[in-house]
Amino acid sequence: MKVAYFAPQLPALSATFIYREMWMLAELGAKVIPFSMYQPTQYANDQYARWVRRYVTMISMVSWLVILSCHGYFMMRRPKAYYGVLKQLVGDLYAIGWGRQQAGLVYRFIYSAVLARRLLQYRCDHLHVHFAHTATDIAMYASTLSGVGYSVTAHANDLFERGWLLAKKVERARFFNTISDYNRQFLLTQQANGDKLTVIRCGVDIEQFHPRRWKRLSHPIMVGVVARLVEKKGLHTLLTAMSQLTAQYAIRLQIIGTGPEKARLQTRITALGLEKQVTLMGAQPHSTIAQFIQTLDMFVLPCEIAANGDRDGIPVVLMEAMLSGIPVISTQIAGIPELVIDNETGYCVKPQSAKALATAIEGVIHRRQHSQKMARKAIQRVKTHYALHHNTRQLYRRFLAYGDS
Repeated sequence: MKVAYFAPQLPALSATFIYREMWMLAELGAKVIPFSMYQPTQYANDQYARWVRRYVTMISMVSWLVILSCHGYFMMRRPKAYYGVLKQLVGDLYAIGWGRQQAGLVYRFIYSAVLARRLLQYRCDHLHVHFAHTATDIAMYASTLSGVGYSVTAHANDLFERGWLLAKKVERARFFNTISDYNRQFLLTQQANGDKLTVIRCGVDIEQFHPRRWKRLSHPIMVGVVARLVEKKGLHTLLTAMSQLTAQYAIRLQIIGTGPEKARLQTRITALGLEKQVTLMGAQPHSTIAQFIQTLDMFVLPCEIAANGDRDGIPVVLMEAMLSGIPVISTQIAGIPELVIDNETGYCVKPQSAKALATAIEGVIHRRQHSQKMARKAIQRVKTHYALHHNTRQLYRRFLAYGDS
């Protein structure tokens, strides 16, 4: 079975979970053909990413002559499909109302013909899309033009911040997958067709992360985070919590990642007098993350809802830390409590509460036997519900079931 995979940026450093899923599908027997809307701003460079980079087609990098020829092809060869898409487009423009999104939707319709033409040229049986926003705009029009059915995996900001036309996208898809029960319930509130909704969780390669031997606390105590430096990661709250702890404990915080909040975070570190306790380590290759996590006494990711409504789904890095046998602390946001069950597989506290975060960190410090017990349960939960090979196999079965419909 030939499955086209489409995402906004492949193989981006932040899209590890997508191209590893593609690799796993290929190992299961699918012929996976990667497409990306844009060239990544920061390329991943492990063996899986190099494989994707070798074969990926960048839809936005074609010339206007190619775009016009693709539209001409469908006008002449598939006129009914072409005018059907135009009808869809007009209805969608009316549904989302006047504004920048209307212009964006027209732009994405223009490029949908390029993807549709490639789907026919490669004789694809199915098109799968990651993220329900811009990539799915292109995919749903390309699907109508080409006759190749599509499915979606929706994550977080593509639903909560940029979730336009969700009910229509669900209805037009063969199936519409999302990564948590929380997300499924949200989609139902958007009048999505529940019969087309599935929950297949994001997976992690359980062979890549191994639990370390339980050990005494480091001196100083090592707290770590791997995250984009953006508002929804709650790092300002974490810095406040750290400032409440440093007088009593020898404790250090290391943050791997980069992003638009970097300057503000550095300013906040200075204002709180945490220059010796907190280190911003910048972006690091994914291949180094497992080793970094092994050095920690706890992993903390205090996610919160950003001012624009953006929030995390279930961050894969939490699964990686849990598999490593490291106690984790996170917050009651979106699907995170489905992974980090409070007081069972980790501490899951109220978001935007530095006091609750500091209390949870102290819990890991002082309740060592309980922390070890939670870490063991966390490993089992990830292996049972978030294993990449198992969840990808579920997805492939969906492709096979719908691919011939």
